Amino acid sequence: MGNFIKIATGMQFMSKMMRFRPVPRIWVLALMTVNMASLYFIDTLEGQVVLGVFMMGGMFMFTMDAKMGFVRLMGAGHFLWFLMLPWLYMRLPQIPADSLMYKWVLAVIVMNGISLVIDVWDVIRYAKGEREPLYT
Repeated sequence: MGNFIKIATGMQFMSKMMRFRPVPRIWVLALMTVNMASLYFIDTLEGQVVLGVFMMGGMFMFTMDAKMGFVRLMGAGHFLWFLMLPWLYMRLPQIPADSLMYKWVLAVIVMNGISLVIDVWDVIRYAKGEREPLYT
């Protein structure tokens, strides 16, 4: 029963994200794609870290959505990116610059970095009182 609830919660969360306007929806899908590409690099430490951090963030956000609704505080689920992104940046010199992995790590750094700026802004807006669920 517990796994069914987790799957249902995840599906409800995803259905809310698919109600975003087109540009934010495309952004979220691109962000998810870049992070899930970690499966291609799962035999590397970088791939394992990105996948693990992505999954932990997802669990945090599923739980938050179940308890509070889809609120602006949702971006707090990416807080581990504040640790992961500098670490990935420091790893870049050890990865051949002409490799697909280098391009992927760079894409993760850029896209997740942009997302963090948006997340911080949303958390500030939540702290200032914008607490109504965005989607129900």
